[in-house]
Amino acid sequence: MARLSRWSLACLAAISAGMLGTSSLFGQAPLEVRPTHIIELTAPDRPDKPPVITSIALGAGGEALVASGDDHVARLWDLRKRQWIRTLPGHRDWVRAVGITTDGQYLATGATDGVIQLWRTGQERPLAVLGDAPQAVFALAFSPDNRLLAAGGFEARIAVYEVPSGRRPFVLDAAGKDVRTLAFSPDGKWLAAAGSGGKVRLFEVGANHAPRDLVGHRLRVSAVAWSLDGKLLASGGEDRSIVVWDTAAGQPAVSMPALPAKVASLAFCGARRLAAGGSDDVIRIWELPSGREVRRLVGHTGTVAALVWDEASETLISAGYDTTLRLWSLNPPAGPMAARP
Repeated sequence: MARLSRWSLACLAAISAGMLGTSSLFGQAPLEVRPTHIIELTAPDRPDKPPVITSIALGAGGEALVASGDDHVARLWDLRKRQWIRTLPGHRDWVRAVGITTDGQYLATGATDGVIQLWRTGQERPLAVLGDAPQAVFALAFSPDNRLLAAGGFEARIAVYEVPSGRRPFVLDAAGKDVRTLAFSPDGKWLAAAGSGGKVRLFEVGANHAPRDLVGHRLRVSAVAWSLDGKLLASGGEDRSIVVWDTAAGQPAVSMPALPAKVASLAFCGARRLAAGGSDDVIRIWELPSGREVRRLVGHTGTVAALVWDEASETLISAGYDTTLRLWSLNPPAGPMAARP
């Protein structure tokens, strides 16, 4: 087991990526997929208590991955080399949100201590601590042009900061009493925000227009995700439902079945597949626009709190309450898959 700084990385052996499929009376059941790699964090001073991981973000080219959890720090990881680069300290509570710019130059960490730190990825100290942050930060999102950082938490407002100056040019009114999830559209034109109240609010970035509300959930919305072309927006939450919105029409575009668990995370995987992580420890892959479940990713033993898609390697990365990161191939070959170094 290799040690890096205060933390050690245990790369558990690559897991067979075999797929188990069966047919049912109502058609073919979704294929069951196992992860290709499992990565667990352990602390040398507390080997009995590895951190819960609740937020991950991926930089350009799929190389830099930042992950955070309940032990008050974030970690920067080289995904290609399977190596941790450094630990990012400075928070006094659960680091609920992380983000990284598309060019990989800057990253942000936000925690329930109400602190947002802006970092250069190559430096060991934060570039800035952003002022007047929302109370108990739960969501962060960088704009695709890397110029803005949006932040939300236990307040009915969204703070928007300039990068790298940290200046806050404006504040947006949230649709509910808190903000649990934020995402910019791929073209940077829209910012989606959601939380309590069940509404997804769309802000047109840089325009002095009233926001648009997408109403389709009965309870708190925990996750939103844009399709690669920006035409669809998926939302999911505590009412155990997923809504896939046509953002131009402001109406649901796909009929999605009810789920057996709360939705905690979402990610589009390529052009027309949607991944959803739930409180039942399972990741489901849906084909769009049919709304058919085609894959079921199993192996987590805790809520799947975060998902991110690496387009370069066509790999889905998940993180959960079971203290692990897991890497998945959605189209693995039959039989065992050799571990990559």
